[in-house]
Amino acid sequence: MVGLHLAARPGVRAVIGLGIKVAWSREELARAAALAAREPARFATREEAVARHLRVSGLDGLVDTDSPAALAGVIEQDGAWRPALDPRAFAVGEPQMAALLAAAPVPVVLARGEHDTMVDAEQLRALVPAPVDLPGLGHNAHVEAPVAVAALVNRSSGRDQRVGAKADVQRWEMRRSDDQTPSPGYANSTTAAQTEPASTAA
Repeated sequence: MVGLHLAARPGVRAVIGLGIKVAWSREELARAAALAAREPARFATREEAVARHLRVSGLDGLVDTDSPAALAGVIEQDGAWRPALDPRAFAVGEPQMAALLAAAPVPVVLARGEHDTMVDAEQLRALVPAPVDLPGLGHNAHVEAPVAVAALVNRSSGRDQRVGAKADVQRWEMRRSDDQTPSPGYANSTTAAQTEPASTAA
């Protein structure tokens, strides 16, 4: 969502929105507002704070507790440890996606992991004609398969991919496919997303 706000900055060639929750119920907005009003949870140990950070961010089970991604998510403050995320971030509310897309002067690609429970394909199709589904992935697709997400960025921005990167993506698609063939859904939806959103965002 931040990327859409920055779309008009010099040098931006395209915007990729991955896993954006585009539809919110009143109950969800109320829960988010309640979270924003809370004081940050504090813990006696770094390990406890890391565990909370991983649960809140959806990274539990995806990264090791002593990894840089886990440790960067906590801070020490006044003799206690807490997640670095400021709860007030939840007060941002529902994104005005239609207005943001209409104002973007560059192509916009909306993408999601196939198993992302925060946003479904129909919700994205209501906003752009060719959203991208990354097969086999969840909400944190950039953590689960960074090579696949990097390929999406390269394709959407018009940058040429290295031969090695292409091979990496092909191997990833092979692993994700039940029949051991590259996933046509990923390739087709990504290619369409490169060209179609340009007219939508204009």
